[in-house]
Amino acid sequence: MAITKIDSSMLEDVSGADNLVKLDANAKIPACSGASLSVKPGPIKNASDPAIDSNKSLGAEWLNTTDGEMFICTDATAGANVWTNVGAGTGDIVPYSYQGTTYGFSIGGHLDYNSIHKYSFTSDANSIDHGDQVGSSYGHSSTQSSTHGYSCSHTDWGGTPAYDRIEKFALASNANATDIANTISATSPQQNYTAHSDGNHGYLAGGWNQAASPQVVMNVVQRFSMSTDADSVDVGDLYRIQQAGFGWSSSTKAYQAAGYNGNNIADITNFTYSSSVSSADCGNLTVVRRQGKGGQACNSTTEGFGMGGWVTGASDISNVIDKMSFATEADAVDHGDLHTGVGFTSHSSSTTYGYCAGGQTAPSATKINNIQKFAFASNTTGSDVGDMTITSGNDSGSTVSNHSGCQY
Repeated sequence: MAITKIDSSMLEDVSGADNLVKLDANAKIPACSGASLSVKPGPIKNASDPAIDSNKSLGAEWLNTTDGEMFICTDATAGANVWTNVGAGTGDIVPYSYQGTTYGFSIGGHLDYNSIHKYSFTSDANSIDHGDQVGSSYGHSSTQSSTHGYSCSHTDWGGTPAYDRIEKFALASNANATDIANTISATSPQQNYTAHSDGNHGYLAGGWNQAASPQVVMNVVQRFSMSTDADSVDVGDLYRIQQAGFGWSSSTKAYQAAGYNGNNIADITNFTYSSSVSSADCGNLTVVRRQGKGGQACNSTTEGFGMGGWVTGASDISNVIDKMSFATEADAVDHGDLHTGVGFTSHSSSTTYGYCAGGQTAPSATKINNIQKFAFASNTTGSDVGDMTITSGNDSGSTVSNHSGCQY
């Protein structure tokens, strides 16, 4: 009799050749060798490396067909993939981290300082020399990529002349800066920007055009590439005119806190890196103030911190540390106090601490050489962890103010 239907009871669990395979209790093909498969699953093949926004599944394999390097996706977070290089070379593909793990940097400053010096994030110690700027600087702003620090636009002591240079220096090893490009203000240089970085571009927001008559506070946002040494370009406007504020950088947005526009101000604004700039007001600090120079303040991955600053009168410098959440974008809250109230200081951020280096205890007071740090995670008073020790270039002392900072 012809068989028209095969019942599962007629099948046996066999592994030899020329036999039918019976699915297991989970309706899966039982374990077997794939050695003879003619079409096998394999890596994604592409002529270039994966990117943090390739957005493949966890465990995905990626083969660069140009150089033969192989990557595994070890973190599939959308827009922040981590691709671990398992080939012969080095260089994992990871999201840019604004915070540093090794050093904080202090760059230039009042009285025509031109030194670049650094202090350790791994041990509390005095600063050491790293190199020199192209020229002395005052009123400039600094930021960084994962490999280089950038010092942007400045003036010599006394206010003139003003320069529109963008200088770059290596972070990993002692090196002098080089002049690589110009800001947009070649005919009327500005200073006192807030400075930001998304790892690919540096952003300079607002600023003070002191060459104009009368002098003008600006609202322009300019951007320069960190992969090509090219001049900055105008990409939009801030919510308001502003100079001498705190600059914060989250993974997606740039924040400007406090500053000066004829009066000291308390509001916090932001713009998104990925779009043409349309800045918005998103909160207020607890203290109305301005920072002075420098451009960057301190921030963790989730919060921005406003520290110290010039409040009102000629002898009124704050010691308050404010904190604002990037997730909620609400008004800032009190996070504690600095070890010493200071303004006109440089800032840097490790993964766990914020740092203030040098500065002034009042706008007309003697400069100080303290390196202060405070914890991001707890509401505690900051501590004095070292001293500035400036000994290079045009420098003539160990105190500095109106300088800028970055981190590595």
